[in-house]
Amino acid sequence: MALKHSALEREPARGMLRPMMSPPQPLHIAAPPAWNTPSLLSFEDLAALFARRWPIIALTCAAFMAIGAIYVATAKRQYTAVAHVQVDLVKPDILPNPGGGQPAFLNLETMILNSDLEIARSDVLRRDVAVALDVANDPEYNAVSVFGAVRRGIGQLVGLLTFKPPSPGSGDELKFVAFADRVRAERVGQSLLIRFSYWSHDPNRAAEVANAVAEAYVAHQVKTQREASAKITLSLQDRLRQMRDEVAAAEVSAATFRAENIVTEATGASDLDRQLADLNTQASAARAEADALKARVDRLLRAIEGGDVAQIGAAAAENPAIVGLQSDLARARTDPATLGAEVERLEGAVRAVARETLARWQASYNLADSRARNLSTEVERVKQIAARIGLNQVQLRELQRRAESARAIYDVLLTAFNRSFQSQSLPAGRFALVEAATPPVLPSWPKTPLVLASCLVLGLGVSSGYVLLREGVRRTFESPREVEAALRTTNVVPVGQLSLVDAGGLETYRLALSDADGRARDGMNDLLQILLMAGSPPSGGALVAGITSVHRGEGKTTTAGLLAAHLAASGLKVLVADVDLEGRGLSRQLDLPETLDVPVLEPGTGVWVLSAGERGRGVAGILNGGFARAITAMRPSYDVIILDLPALREARYPRALGPALHLVLLVVEANRTRRGELADALAHSPELAERIIGAILNRARSRVLGPALLSHIGRAWSLLPRRRLRKLEQS
Repeated sequence: MALKHSALEREPARGMLRPMMSPPQPLHIAAPPAWNTPSLLSFEDLAALFARRWPIIALTCAAFMAIGAIYVATAKRQYTAVAHVQVDLVKPDILPNPGGGQPAFLNLETMILNSDLEIARSDVLRRDVAVALDVANDPEYNAVSVFGAVRRGIGQLVGLLTFKPPSPGSGDELKFVAFADRVRAERVGQSLLIRFSYWSHDPNRAAEVANAVAEAYVAHQVKTQREASAKITLSLQDRLRQMRDEVAAAEVSAATFRAENIVTEATGASDLDRQLADLNTQASAARAEADALKARVDRLLRAIEGGDVAQIGAAAAENPAIVGLQSDLARARTDPATLGAEVERLEGAVRAVARETLARWQASYNLADSRARNLSTEVERVKQIAARIGLNQVQLRELQRRAESARAIYDVLLTAFNRSFQSQSLPAGRFALVEAATPPVLPSWPKTPLVLASCLVLGLGVSSGYVLLREGVRRTFESPREVEAALRTTNVVPVGQLSLVDAGGLETYRLALSDADGRARDGMNDLLQILLMAGSPPSGGALVAGITSVHRGEGKTTTAGLLAAHLAASGLKVLVADVDLEGRGLSRQLDLPETLDVPVLEPGTGVWVLSAGERGRGVAGILNGGFARAITAMRPSYDVIILDLPALREARYPRALGPALHLVLLVVEANRTRRGELADALAHSPELAERIIGAILNRARSRVLGPALLSHIGRAWSLLPRRRLRKLEQS
């Protein structure tokens, strides 16, 4: 006998049932569900998790925000004063290079400013300021701060965890450390300004200390420069004294030699002297020319070996051809239309011309070097002649030349010393306090938006971490999505707590199912939709549906009674039978005696109730197939037969129950049914597990269910016929 769909679909104005999703189909047993535990939470799962735990997140954020508000309201205000010092770097005068090349000055601004910053941040400078301002007796450092004590305690704890020994020191030393922590020195961007800042609870005190630190830094730098200048002056004076002694010694040697050798102009070697002087001049010029050519050849050779076209052009800048090629190459590189091959051709041409120039310069150097060597040889020859005809005079002239050279060096050093002794030192700076600190008007701390935002972020982080950690260690079901993932089905109906209140009579059922909010009616309609989608049994007759759970007490008996009452209220003839011979939950709730073996009808309801019967006889009947035959015999008399099955983990006869069932609905209790236990239960009772087509999530907590959830349907259980069977026996 098929389900009476006309009865299920009637009374549309009352909204008792939703429209059918699809016409009935032949019953189709699905494969046994497999346990499926996702390894990672998807974005939808995270969103659902945070949506379920929003009260915890909101309370945690509110608590942290309250702590932040209390801190902002009670914390002492801090005022930061700022002073600026300008550093004016002065580069030294660079003397021309005797070799003819242009000297390269190394830009030391960054290095010098970094050194100045380290001096500004040194403990020596801060200690001098602390002593000058008598920080040891400052009442601000003697006051006890709760937040300061907490911060020091955390610092000491971190030091113990990192095995860092505590720094010994007296009370004054600790005050200096606290004072030094408040002083800051930093460079302002890429400028030559150094910013000194200091915070205090007194704005006037903050400005005073900031100015004192800046002035102490300027005084320290000026003192250091004066000491360096004094050292340079002493060094130059020593060098001048040494050169003066060398000049005097050279002049005395020349006079002594003249007196001892009686040197006169009548030696007959004046022409030879002039010739020797000319040869010396020519030899010196030839050697200088050869050295210059050698340096030029070496520079070009290194540039060619390096392969850099720019260096080749710089080394051979005297060659007009290379200069022209360099100009063409520069235009080709900047012209977007020029191909890479043209650039490579021009670079190759530059290298080729550079090699030709190197060959010419090498030949010129060889000639100049040969000429210099020949002139040196000629000078030696003339000297040998002079030694024979006028050696004394030559030696005298050499002594005089040495004396004149020493005198010239002495004059140069004296002139340099008189002009500027700092010209031989590193860049020196001029320091000035360009902006003095003034007492600030507004406090720099606490910053209310920053504190509250930090507390909010911290609250979100702590609460989210707690929620995720709890989700990681939790082993029970909580949402319909988790049950769907475990059973691989979308037929999961979330309901509220199935708690019943005995109001007496079936009228309370009808009142609960026709409640204004419709939650109980919607929950039952969802279960009816699952039955409709299952379709009619192939052999006709009543549809046999079993209600089970993993453990007892998860709401399976209550669900079976509610579903039976709702089907009966829809106009169907329904039989609900207690098959849980161990728990006997339905029989106990309805006070059915164990000796009852026939269904009992509640007058005017359409609900028939069948007791479990005597325990021993009931088990034997199930095991020998009598139960299945009895159900088959009763199917033509009913539209739907609902069986209150034993729990999956406690069923001792699932194989005998399986043939009598068309489908099974599983009841899962939120925050109680464990995931691993469900998997074990499904594996323990495969005959029942393979017939599960849907599930009911009892005690589900969801924003969709509202404050009352779907617990209204639980009240209907108390309305099941509880007529004492004693009256039936008496009648």
